[in-house]
Amino acid sequence: MTGVVETALGRAAVQASKPLLEPLLAKFKRNLAQRGYGPADVLTLLERIPGPHSANYWPASLLELLPHGVTQRQVDAFTKTPEFATCARQAIAVAIMNAEPVYRNTITTSLTLSIAPHVPGVSRERITPYVQAFADHLLEASRGVARKLRDSIGNSQELITWAESTIVSQTLASIDKYATTLVAQKESHGDYRKWVDDYRKRFAEAHRMIDIPDLGTRREVAYTELFVEPTIREIDSETLLFRTTRSKAELVADEVGFTTLTRQAVLLGDPGAGKSTASTILAVTAAETGQAVPFIVVLRHVGTPEFSITGLLCDQLSTHHQVTVPRSSVERLLHEGEALLVFDGLDEIPRGADRVRIARTIEGISRAYPYTRVVVTSRIIGYPIARLNPAQFNEYAICAFDRAQVDDYVDKWFRNQTAAGRWTTTEIASRFKRETATLNDLVTNPLLLAFICILYRGRKTIPRTRARLYSRCVELLLGEWDKTREIIDEVPDLELLQITLSRIASLSSRLEKASPRLTSRVIEEDLVPFLLQEGKGSAKSAAAFVRDLLAICRGRAWIFTDVGLDVDHEEVFAFTHASFREYFEALYLIRNCANSAELAEHLWPHATSGRAEVYAQICVSLHNIGNAAGGSEVVLSMLAALEEKLPLPDPDLTKTSSGVERESLREAFRRQTVLRESVLMYVVKMSDCVPMSRAALQQLLGYTVRQVPVGRVGAMSLVLESSYHHKDVVIELLGELLRGSVGREDDQDRLVYLWFAIHAGYLADSVEDGLSTQAVKALRAIVQEQLPFVERLTANRGELGYAIRCQAGALPENAFASGTVWSFVDKYTDLFQCFDQLIPSVGPQSVATWVLDSLSMADRGTAPVAAAMKLLRAVATGVEQHGPVFENLLMPTRAATGNWDIGGQFEEVLERSCGYPLACREGLLYLATGCVELAELWQNDRGTSRERLYEWARVNTASRHAVDYLERWSTGALTVWKTESQGVS
Repeated sequence: MTGVVETALGRAAVQASKPLLEPLLAKFKRNLAQRGYGPADVLTLLERIPGPHSANYWPASLLELLPHGVTQRQVDAFTKTPEFATCARQAIAVAIMNAEPVYRNTITTSLTLSIAPHVPGVSRERITPYVQAFADHLLEASRGVARKLRDSIGNSQELITWAESTIVSQTLASIDKYATTLVAQKESHGDYRKWVDDYRKRFAEAHRMIDIPDLGTRREVAYTELFVEPTIREIDSETLLFRTTRSKAELVADEVGFTTLTRQAVLLGDPGAGKSTASTILAVTAAETGQAVPFIVVLRHVGTPEFSITGLLCDQLSTHHQVTVPRSSVERLLHEGEALLVFDGLDEIPRGADRVRIARTIEGISRAYPYTRVVVTSRIIGYPIARLNPAQFNEYAICAFDRAQVDDYVDKWFRNQTAAGRWTTTEIASRFKRETATLNDLVTNPLLLAFICILYRGRKTIPRTRARLYSRCVELLLGEWDKTREIIDEVPDLELLQITLSRIASLSSRLEKASPRLTSRVIEEDLVPFLLQEGKGSAKSAAAFVRDLLAICRGRAWIFTDVGLDVDHEEVFAFTHASFREYFEALYLIRNCANSAELAEHLWPHATSGRAEVYAQICVSLHNIGNAAGGSEVVLSMLAALEEKLPLPDPDLTKTSSGVERESLREAFRRQTVLRESVLMYVVKMSDCVPMSRAALQQLLGYTVRQVPVGRVGAMSLVLESSYHHKDVVIELLGELLRGSVGREDDQDRLVYLWFAIHAGYLADSVEDGLSTQAVKALRAIVQEQLPFVERLTANRGELGYAIRCQAGALPENAFASGTVWSFVDKYTDLFQCFDQLIPSVGPQSVATWVLDSLSMADRGTAPVAAAMKLLRAVATGVEQHGPVFENLLMPTRAATGNWDIGGQFEEVLERSCGYPLACREGLLYLATGCVELAELWQNDRGTSRERLYEWARVNTASRHAVDYLERWSTGALTVWKTESQGVS
């Protein structure tokens, strides 16, 4: 009773202390990952533990208590239903909270209401005694599951507290509501299951087909014939970039199957990355396999940011699927966790304030129905403005296609086409793959890849820029294919067609704010006056041109087409994809924009809200075509606006005496730097689309470098991508900027710049197209040039300065051999000392982990292997001078704060190091034994790393010192770090 009361009274405090809970969430996720669970939340973990909630339950011991007319088979069938699973999860929640005295009656009531439809003809009075015994039996089983859940989470009371306050309190709050829903159920159990099954079938039928472009028509194929499953990876909660993992094993561990996303997840991706397609097929798969009852809510079609999910779903069932059900039935689906809610397109809400309100509504829905699976899709840019609570939602991003996925999609796309000419579709696909081998920045986006496949089939040429790509799509789809298929006799005036469609796109954007539909009548009324200004001689000829355009598009065009009738039975038209509308909107803007400054002013609101990213890139490309150095001028104007409207705030908060005021300023600083970084990334992507002057690039990089000391490296990672259009000039300019920044004596951030120059390779797994090896090597070369300055700058920085010198290659190879044996021991111990990263998510936590990172990086071209091997040789030289004195050493004071889960990374290191020089291998042995012991102590390693290291070292070490050390360590006669029962060496 006391625990429940305390929890109930503490809910308000929990809500107020969410910033304090978020670090606990991070610890909790790491703890689960170290136990092999990967990205997960409490509910996902609960599903992996067998028990009554997972149909692993058999209450046969209560057989004697069954009332006359009820069989054990009926009870067994009930325990396999979603209704019983819901009751079981509630019982587990009660067991975790030790709240059985308070909630036992509620659990009994839920069981009684749930079992009643499965025992027809038996009154509630007759079944109640059995259910009361059933409830006792269920609660006993639930206590066992609760114990296993606590064991899986770990022994940390903080983690258990987090689980109880964030998960269980939500569950307990929903128990009474669920019971109320069952009481209000107006249809029979058989009717309920019938409409659920019927709806699943209708949903699958409505969504299992994908449109595929074909000559002059629209055609559908089953998604299994075209869909290529994307790679989805968990992202870093701080930077919203892919996690900077170092080994192949860790990269795989970050990946999740799109059909197995955690219960509450956000799926992010670039425009055209396949977010909507993947989430739709996720829903179809759930419907076909019976795993869930899916609903797709397209957020841009939701009328108000604050909405009732049950009312919305009832309307959707009625209008889209012709299924009429009571509201209580939908409530029941949500409470029992049988529903899957896909909220598609959070970024497509035009107003940022509305986007934030919808995000809060989705969070409220997830809290109200904690067992319902929720997936939200959004573009990456723009998501931070309306970010869902990371303590509640796991965040993932769709990776760009790799080459294997591109080839798979191309094979499927051409396989579903009709061969034309002398080549078979297989031959066309092979030629396409060869000719696009150097266009990874275009073909790795699924949407652009589909467009390019269309173009290649029609013309066998591939445009380079997005603006030209969309222009070629228009030329191909509105004219040349129709003429080839003899649908039209002559290719129409494509220039005027594009101008006209640009006006329609502008009209569509204006009407969207006022809500009316884009009907044929509205289009003609707007276009006729416009065409008279564009060269049509009479209203009659202008109207005829509009009618001809709509006839070309009607029913078969892939750019602009009819989509049905409105309530007045008028034809409604729309662009087939937002990207086409963005292209034509951009074309209209450029034709009516006076200069670069005016264009930048128009694009600024889009940059600050993170919307219309492709639109901005197309605008800049089109503007550059008609204006000398137009792209550079727009970028410079955007940077001037950035400096004026979002100046870099002063991070020094020590001048403020009040702690409350400091916290407020700290939050304002964080928001300002996040928004500034978002805008800067927006501008960098714009610069990638056009030629840039050296002066404009220099200024852009200056702003990018200034973000580094405040821990924002997203824009920097973009300019370091191997596919960045200006990467060669960037390397040269970046070198100049960083030399000046690191060498400037009065710059308080010079140590941060130095850290970044050393550790830029840590961004390699965070960027979409891989990091430029040239850039990483150039940055590291800057540090090598200034090693004397590095030594002076870090001489008085203690452990951090020592770590930087080690990683910069500034320590001589006799650093461990010179001096006394005690100095050697101290230097060795300091290799394992943990320190705070100067830039979040960039760089290691200790020198020892840096060595393992360097030797296991997935991108070997960006790995500082030479510097790591120099350090290992220095350790081996020290052992040769002093002997292996690593026994019962005093553990570094902050070793417990690091992550020593070396796991698969360790295997990669040992595999690669077999070919290293003998001194390096022996130095690695002495370093690895310390790491393995720390992993066993802090990460609960079960000894697999110790066994693997012993097998490797037996073959790869030769000196008498190393062999003797290995034998003593492997048998336990020697331990590197002392335990409480041992003395100090």
